[in-house]
Amino acid sequence: MWMICERNNEGSQKATAATLQSILATNPIKVIL
Repeated sequence: MWMICERNNEGSQKATAATLQSILATNPIKVIL
């Protein structure tokens, strides 16, 4: 169970990072401000 939870957490973190990168790529000025 713990192994599965850790894997899910890693996947969500990667998805969040990808989302943040896409936001930075599309709206860099808004993110900075």
